[in-house]
Formats: sequence, C-alpha cells, structure tokens
Amino acid sequence: MKIVVLMYHGLEDSRYPYVSKDNSERLYVISNEIFEEHLRCIQSNNVKTCLLTEITPETFSFENRIFITFDDGHVSNFLIALPILQKFSFNADFFITTSWIGSKEYMSRNQIRQLYLEGMGIGSHAHTHKFLTEMSDKEVYNELLISKNILEDITGSSITTLSLPGGRVNKRIMEIARSLGYDVLCTSRYGLWDCCNSRVIPRIPIKKNISTVIFNKILKKDTFFLKRKLWEKRIFNFGKTLIGDKCYVYIHNKISSLLK
Repeated sequence: MKIVVLMYHGLEDSRYPYVSKDNSERLYVISNEIFEEHLRCIQSNNVKTCLLTEITPETFSFENRIFITFDDGHVSNFLIALPILQKFSFNADFFITTSWIGSKEYMSRNQIRQLYLEGMGIGSHAHTHKFLTEMSDKEVYNELLISKNILEDITGSSITTLSLPGGRVNKRIMEIARSLGYDVLCTSRYGLWDCCNSRVIPRIPIKKNISTVIFNKILKKDTFFLKRKLWEKRIFNFGKTLIGDKCYVYIHNKISSLLK
C-alpha cells in the first residue's frame, strides 16, 4: 500500500511572522490559513492522521491514513501548528534539530515537551543540521547520538524516528542510525511511501503558496500528477548531483531571497 507522508517546515500568521535563519527556509513557509485548509481537506476526505511510532505492520491498518511531519523545530510548530492540529484532533511528527533548541525562533525544551505531552511525535533531525553524507562515521554517530540523548531527556521516552538533514542518506548512514536505535528514517525523496516494504520513507514537501487543487491531487494520490512530479524531481536531483552540494546551496539561497 502506498501512503502519503507530508513534509512541512514553518508556519506564519499575523501574530507570528516567520523569522528564518537563511533565505532558503522561505520556500517552505506557509500561512496558518493554508495549513488549516490542508487539514480541512484531509478531514473531508475521511483520512486519519497517525504517528510514525504507531507503525506496527502486524497490528496497524494503513487504510485511509496519512502522516504529517515537520522538520527543524521552528517555534511556529508550537505556536501555530499545534493549536490547528488540535482543532481537527490530528497529530503529527516533529523532527527537532537539537543544537537549535532554545535559540531565537526555535522551540524551547519546555515547548517540545509540551508537544509530546499533547500526543505529538518527537523525532531527531540530527544535532547541527549538517549533511550527514559529508561526515565521517564517528561524526555521524556522535551527531545522531547527541540528538537522541537530548530528546530522550526532554520527553522521557525512547527516540526511534529520524529525519535526515537535507534528505542526504546512504547505506553507511542508515547502518549507523539503526545501530543507535533509529527505526524509521524520513528522507526528502519525493514520492509515496510503500509502507509494506521499507522503513526509509519518501515524503511530499509542502512549499510556499501550494494551491488547494494541488494539495488535493496529492491527497488523492493522483497518478499522473505524482509521476510527473517524480520525473521532475529526478531531473532536478541529477542536476544537483552534477553541481555539488555547495553550489546547489548557494543557488538555492539566491533564488529563495526573491521570495522574501
């Protein structure tokens, strides 16, 4: 069975305008109205949300299910996303970059703990948000272990889900992550999740100004739309590989600055 896993980042409204660390984040910032409309679409399609930690193939039914995830740990996840999720009785998984905890515009330890107590999932987005593929084995191990320990101290519970910074992953990183007890690995690879065959999860990124029409196509798993987007992403990723990460990040930030 193929499942939709949505990837959000930050939200904003008139009370809490989004303040970003760098221009590239602006591509992924959506308004509270758009987020609420997305949840309304999910509700109207009789689809239920659930947490990645609830996945047990032997006992869990994936029928009419969807997963909502947030990366980074921006304070808008607590101030804006949480109340809207609660309004619809939905839950979501929040992946936290632990070195950013308590810094300007990012959630505090208490806010993360409150998310967990309100029934949301808490997972790791590594410690520093640096690409794991550029690190040595020891650096990757420490990056993931430090993050895991911090989040387990905050929640008082085992942390078994990981969102990979920049979606960068390879077999080496997967092996290190699993040795530390990370059972579910979320990537930025575009597509639906074949929940019966893999615990390495592709996601659908939700970007600025996404229309309700497009969101409904995603929700309904529109075959033509998703195949077209998948080929676009493959071509894009091929180009990204050719120019390298540093050049890609530079160009990405330049384009994102136009959206400020």
